[in-house]
Amino acid sequence: VMDVDLWGVIHGCRTMVPRMLDRGEQCAVINIASCAAYLGGPLAAPYCIAKAGVLRLTQSLQTEVDPDRVSFTVVCPGRVETGIGESSARRGSQNADTSAIVKWLAPPGRSPETVAKCAVRGLLRRSAVVNVFWDAALMNFATRILPYRWIAKLSRRYFTWNFPEFDLGAAATVEAGA
Repeated sequence: VMDVDLWGVIHGCRTMVPRMLDRGEQCAVINIASCAAYLGGPLAAPYCIAKAGVLRLTQSLQTEVDPDRVSFTVVCPGRVETGIGESSARRGSQNADTSAIVKWLAPPGRSPETVAKCAVRGLLRRSAVVNVFWDAALMNFATRILPYRWIAKLSRRYFTWNFPEFDLGAAATVEAGA
């Protein structure tokens, strides 16, 4: 998750932004983050960390690079119907807990095409951050005004999946032996 969702964006920017600057004409970068960049979620720590990194990377580049040469927009769509549920079911990586999460994450009527149209519209408006659906905007707003312990308490109340058990003793043994 980190290699693709965060390092892929870092390497893409590291490769393309210098080339864009060399062109001498206005260019633009659209990075796709997620509303997970705003809020941690159950069974999603690596994904949330990666998407928060994409958000902060893009915001940092907005301050470091001349916006008249290269502009940066980061898109936080919210929940989108992507087919991830069918994909994970085919791979056999879905259990009862992840099946419930995937169903919640992919509401019907929220297409990738809508995300793409909003991303281009945001780019043309020179928006720094584009929250496509209402849930992304709500998460962004909520994390700015509510204490995080309240948000975590609500999350634990409404998302009651069983979490995998972690044997920290075994993890420490593996780490010490490495």
